Amino acid sequence: MGGAGTGQAYVRWTEALEPGSGRLIGAGAEYQKRAVHGLEPKLSVDVWRSADRATGVRGELAATWSRRSTDRALFSLAVGAKTHGYLLGYPRAARGYITVGAGIRLR
Repeated sequence: MGGAGTGQAYVRWTEALEPGSGRLIGAGAEYQKRAVHGLEPKLSVDVWRSADRATGVRGELAATWSRRSTDRALFSLAVGAKTHGYLLGYPRAARGYITVGAGIRLR
């Protein structure tokens, strides 16, 4: 996915969930390519360690599309997979997933 775009990296952690347990920690990165013909692809990866010290991984390829850059309506599609473990907003089990969405661009 070379070319002009934007990227970000992040880390996160929690305090211990209960006395004597470990904290949840993780890190990830995203790269979003500049729109070409209304299509904005994005690649995301995420790695975390659960309180039970198991390591989890998530990868996702997504895209947002609108007919023109001035359109307020947009549509999105994402395809990804994750390993077993807790990650906010995702099922605990290891599995692939597809999300489809629509939105309104605010200016």
